[in-house]
Amino acid sequence: MFGLSRRRFAQVLSSLTAGRVLAKRSSHAAVGAAADAPLVDDFAFIHLSDTHLDPRPAGQAYTGGGRSVGVLGWFAERAARPIGADAQPVKDEAVEGGPLTPAFALHTGDVFEYSVVDDCWDDWGRAIDGFGLPVYCVAGNHDNTWSMIGRYLRERHGGDSYSFDHGGVHFVCLNSAGSLDPLPCIDQRTLGWLRSDLEQVDPSTPLILCLHHPLSGNAGYASEYDKLRLWEALRGHNLRLMLDGHWHQVDARTWQNTPRINGGETFRKNPGYATVAVAGGRLTHRYHFHESAAGGPRDVTTLRLPLAEPRVGFRAELQARQAPKHPSSVRLHAWVEPLSIDHPPEHARVVATIDGDATQPHKLQAAKRPKPAINANTAAVHYTALLPAEGLVAGRHFIKVRMAAPGGEVRLDTDLDIPPQAVVNEQAVEFDWPDKSGRYEASTYANAAGIKTELLQVSGADGNLLVFADTAGLVTALDTETMQPMWRRQTGREVLHSLAHEAERGLLIVGDSDGGLWLLDAASGEVRNRQQLPAPLFAAALVVGGRALLGDANGAMHAFDLASSKIAWSRDLAGFAFEAAPSPLGASGLIGCGAWDGQLYAFDPESGELVWSAAAPTGQVQSKSRYYAAGDCSPVMVGEELWIVDRGYRLGRYVAATGEFLGIVAEQVAGVTATATDSPAVVVTHLDDRVVKLTPTGETLWEQHVETGRCPRGVAVTSPAPNQQTYCCVSDRGLVTLLAGEGGAVLHRHSATPRLFVLAPPAAAGNGRRWWVTGMDGVVTRLEATGVA
Repeated sequence: MFGLSRRRFAQVLSSLTAGRVLAKRSSHAAVGAAADAPLVDDFAFIHLSDTHLDPRPAGQAYTGGGRSVGVLGWFAERAARPIGADAQPVKDEAVEGGPLTPAFALHTGDVFEYSVVDDCWDDWGRAIDGFGLPVYCVAGNHDNTWSMIGRYLRERHGGDSYSFDHGGVHFVCLNSAGSLDPLPCIDQRTLGWLRSDLEQVDPSTPLILCLHHPLSGNAGYASEYDKLRLWEALRGHNLRLMLDGHWHQVDARTWQNTPRINGGETFRKNPGYATVAVAGGRLTHRYHFHESAAGGPRDVTTLRLPLAEPRVGFRAELQARQAPKHPSSVRLHAWVEPLSIDHPPEHARVVATIDGDATQPHKLQAAKRPKPAINANTAAVHYTALLPAEGLVAGRHFIKVRMAAPGGEVRLDTDLDIPPQAVVNEQAVEFDWPDKSGRYEASTYANAAGIKTELLQVSGADGNLLVFADTAGLVTALDTETMQPMWRRQTGREVLHSLAHEAERGLLIVGDSDGGLWLLDAASGEVRNRQQLPAPLFAAALVVGGRALLGDANGAMHAFDLASSKIAWSRDLAGFAFEAAPSPLGASGLIGCGAWDGQLYAFDPESGELVWSAAAPTGQVQSKSRYYAAGDCSPVMVGEELWIVDRGYRLGRYVAATGEFLGIVAEQVAGVTATATDSPAVVVTHLDDRVVKLTPTGETLWEQHVETGRCPRGVAVTSPAPNQQTYCCVSDRGLVTLLAGEGGAVLHRHSATPRLFVLAPPAAAGNGRRWWVTGMDGVVTRLEATGVA
């Protein structure tokens, strides 16, 4: 029986006669996996991506037209057509593999052009009504920048990340989109969900990962470590294929020697969709171009993939720490083992880089005195290296280890002109680097979800608290001394910016992404009141005259009376979401804010009546577009002027009382902070890694080259003594820099994340000796000045 046991032969025979195949457990399957892999049925599904449907704010009539609608109508006519094993539409039921009717469709993100506002989701419902099959969507960056698609995915699929099983295959639909941010981010909550999901899945079960942002190439992740943390959760499982979007291409490549397919688009150059057949143990992905595509209507086989094909490449167990005998170096150990016999680990080329710095690669050598690794098997080869770390900033870092098979190739079976892909696996390990100055001490708290809210300092029953809310909707209060939780309170869904403190009543005002408004006792976390508003709440509240002013995701502003717990008034001010908190506009008595429709608004806090509106800075000098709106940056007051930064990265000036545009202060600006001292000034962070201090008239007092980034965080200002300030700046990837307010000298640097995104603003204690920073990996870092050099 060709070397098969009786039991195995019987299983194969049974599966063939039933029209099913066995996906054999490949050599990379995790220890403890079942001896026999689960059965895989023959089935079919649809893959489409990047529809970018037009927005339709409230009051705008439905026209039945717009971007992608025509192509989606064409697709709806074809979606339920039977296909054969080659994923071609068929009419003859005797075709090889039998006719397979698609059971569902997978949409790999960017359903909408400007996310979901008002009636957009209804328009999507109209578009897919004619499909005649379930449609599973994941979030894209366009779905999660101007607003968020998460609440609709929860209603339809149970979560913004979710999974399902079909035909013996486990499908993972992962949210790779940022939280109200255009760049991808695998936050800590998403990683935790994935680990929990895969714990319920047999490691030998074929896995298909669906996400918007490709994992090979540069799709905008914070660093390679963001992707390699995801790989740690996946690599013990039988990942066979990745389906993605974002690039609008019809393409196939590999990541970690695993095929990935880009799903095209439904407009522009590559409109179409793909049919996918799983038959006889082979997956075939075929893309069908619409007649409007460049090159005309045609079909192309994107990939033919045997699901039982053995995996190739390597995996490793890694260790990294400061070398005891070489205090300016990191000792790295890598126990490398093969995933197949084709590539012996002793022939691997193993190279390491610190923090992804490709200009400083370090080759690992086989250890002269090899030691066994706890989690590696006996086939592993022990490699090691001493990595120079002179000048490395104190804090958290990562090492990427690249394992390549010299001359090894992965050849994709495709009709596309795709060159052979190198056999390469990459993994990463995190390590801490000490502060050798002895002047600063770092403490951390690891939260289970990413954090984007402001870090608030409030008074608790037993001392001072640091309060934040996270992407899982959990509000946490840490003791500022011990960095341990004093209380936690689960609210609704994600809390992104909407966290504010009202000191007079001892309240925390929390808004979640399902529209829940929560009033919590700041000292204990007890719920004092809960209300449901009609749309998600992203922006933090501003309390004026006993009322919490809250902008929602549909562009409405609400005044919630804290004494009566009732809505005093609601006004439809904007056409799109409010993301940043409103601000008082000085002596004018007005309240001002920007929205994602590209406009600035000033209104009367008593009545909510609009007093003036004006285009954001870029709209004043260039094009008026939601892309360049000032939706995520609160205005600051400089004298009687309003200064604000938009996503065209322009800092503009307006007369606060009238909205008259006074001009552009600076270009390529990410954030702005007004300092409150006897000598008012403005601190500006620039895209080109500069912090600049300006006078109220826009003249430069000093500038310092500091890693900053694109996020509108501004800086945290402390004044430990009269006319003595310290500015805390944090970059997009977690580099904290302390600057002297006079002259801008760099006082200290610390790496709060291992090159992972930080989207929350820093916080500072009033004594000028403590600062807090948090990232989307959920880690809260306290940096404390402990002495003088």
